[in-house]
Amino acid sequence: MTEKRSYRKLESTKELQRVMTRYYGLSNYFRYWGKPLGRKLAWVTSGAPVELLRVFNIHPVYPEQYGAICGSRKVSGELCQVAEAQGYNQDLCSYARAHIGSILRPDLAPMKGLPKPDLLVACTNICGTVLKWYEALARILEVPLIVIDTPYLPGEVTPQAKAYVLRQLEAAVEELERLTGVSFSEKKLDAIADKSRQVTTIWREIK
Repeated sequence: MTEKRSYRKLESTKELQRVMTRYYGLSNYFRYWGKPLGRKLAWVTSGAPVELLRVFNIHPVYPEQYGAICGSRKVSGELCQVAEAQGYNQDLCSYARAHIGSILRPDLAPMKGLPKPDLLVACTNICGTVLKWYEALARILEVPLIVIDTPYLPGEVTPQAKAYVLRQLEAAVEELERLTGVSFSEKKLDAIADKSRQVTTIWREIK
């Protein structure tokens, strides 16, 4: 018989729960008030440059994270079956299948699914699945998709790789300006990126 272990909760657990509840509450707010207020919502991969989206007042939501929520609520299996019934192979990532299932059957999904996005942003620095996953989402939802393709670098970042990604980011800025009607502000990006650097520094200290 396996011994049941007890774990002492971290003091930060309650605060994290509060933050996440607020985040998903804000995300759900966009379901009803995003369009009337002219605020865009984007579904993004976990490695997407959200700092850039914040410059354009776009609220990012993470389907991968939502896939984990589906798992914790024990509804992933049923949602995956919904996606599989539409031809999505069982070999695909369960997060992707569960999320696609939540779009097709929101009545089975936590929070009735995520609020519909105005655009999608995928960055290929996470895994090979996200590109095809987000292409499928773009077809299902009929919304624009911005892809940032990042080259695999086993060593130092090369000038060629920097230039390659920079060109894509510049193209993304043009597309975001077109979609939102908001002009890019380098000053605003610097302020947002500085906050990200602070958070990253704290995270490294914790690790």
